[in-house]
Amino acid sequence: MSDNRKVIGFGALVMMVMTAVFGFRNVINQYAMIGPSSMTLWFVGTLVYFLPLVLMMSEYASANEGKEGGVYSWVESSMGPKWAFFASWTYFFANIFYFATATSNILVYGSWGLFGRNIFGDNAGMTLALSCIALFWINTWVCTKGVKWLSRLTTIAGTAALTMGFVFIAFALISVLVLGHEPAQEITFQSIMPKINSWGTLMTVSWLLFALGGAESIGVYVNDTKGGNKTFVKGVIVAAIVTGGLYILGAYATSLVLKQDEVDLTNGIFSVFIQLGSQIGVGPWIANFVGVILAITAIGGLALWTAAPAKIMFSELPKGLLPDMLLETDEQGTPVNALWVQAAIVTVLMLIPGMGIDSIETFMQTVISMTALNSLIPIIFLIIGYMGLRIKHNDMPRSFKISESNTVALGISGLLLVIFFGASIVTSIPAPSVWEAYFAGQDLGSNANPWLTLGINFGGLAFYLGLAWVLYARFERKQSEQGSLVSAPAV
Repeated sequence: MSDNRKVIGFGALVMMVMTAVFGFRNVINQYAMIGPSSMTLWFVGTLVYFLPLVLMMSEYASANEGKEGGVYSWVESSMGPKWAFFASWTYFFANIFYFATATSNILVYGSWGLFGRNIFGDNAGMTLALSCIALFWINTWVCTKGVKWLSRLTTIAGTAALTMGFVFIAFALISVLVLGHEPAQEITFQSIMPKINSWGTLMTVSWLLFALGGAESIGVYVNDTKGGNKTFVKGVIVAAIVTGGLYILGAYATSLVLKQDEVDLTNGIFSVFIQLGSQIGVGPWIANFVGVILAITAIGGLALWTAAPAKIMFSELPKGLLPDMLLETDEQGTPVNALWVQAAIVTVLMLIPGMGIDSIETFMQTVISMTALNSLIPIIFLIIGYMGLRIKHNDMPRSFKISESNTVALGISGLLLVIFFGASIVTSIPAPSVWEAYFAGQDLGSNANPWLTLGINFGGLAFYLGLAWVLYARFERKQSEQGSLVSAPAV
């Protein structure tokens, strides 16, 4: 393998992971939903879920040195090509639906950055849709330039995210400890203990897993990392620790600035920064600063999520499974044709809210729900595959293991599997209160019809998993026919 591909250093790798995972808006949204107890959930989530998953991913990468496909290669090494295809196929489609919200967020952030407000109103559906499409095609062009461009972009985005996080935490502490402002929210043992007694709180836990996801996408860049597996393992572990720490400190800092009931999901991040700005004498222009930083961070994340799942999906699939033009890669292992086809599919999806089929808000809520469910499914494949790796292929050479003990490794992966199955169920099924209101004939408010939600969540999943099954069955049939022709005696 050419050393010309080794363009990602330790620092750039850490930034790529943080760009994929860390988002300061996640801090605000989680705080708006459960208040100071989000600190505890971020800590538990990092310790029980994020770090073990990163360690598992590191062992996978170590056992599959030299391969391109990340999730595909990892699952293939223990479960075979069929299940690896299903895992990467699900991963790819989950991100297809995510792009609609990702691009719209960038435009809204940019609007705050330039104008200090959201200029996209409820009636700007087509304008927003067309702007999102143009942005995504530009983003796709950048991704076709290869990992070097992507590394630069994500380094800038990761630096921006870190800067905003540290600046907010520092100024929140200065506001209370130096300038003497009273903390907005009292922090007690009771206030930081999550109350797992409602479907809404369970949904929050599931959403937290979704927020901490993404590091597994970096697996496709092991071969592009200077220092190979050793640097990769160190980089993702450091990134996981820093990311978890930032989420915890960010939640604490938010509690110093505003009470939970003063923060909403739509503009909460700007409300928090504007309040902090007034406390330290900065002024309302801080909303412009936050908008610019969020836009830069989101652009880096969009580029990474555009390139990585496509590379996972198309870089190492066997020839004949999908059209050859989709499987072609350039000298850097980038599936350029697949990226452009992906852009065309995303274009169709983005036109839906603009054509008046539904309101943008309702459409986005539906897309987010489906994205959360489908983003958890490939991780389940990944965990089951890891268990197979330890049970069936523990003799595979690798420089890193979670533990030399199979019992410990399987115990950790088994716990993760239970968590993910539970999260998938809670994410995809409407709350009991919604069902009660529906059967009682009451107004559902902002909630969609629960049967429609079930149909979209499970129907969409069944459709493209079924399509994957049909494609792979056709591939196996062709392979069998070719084998029969080769083995047939000459007449």
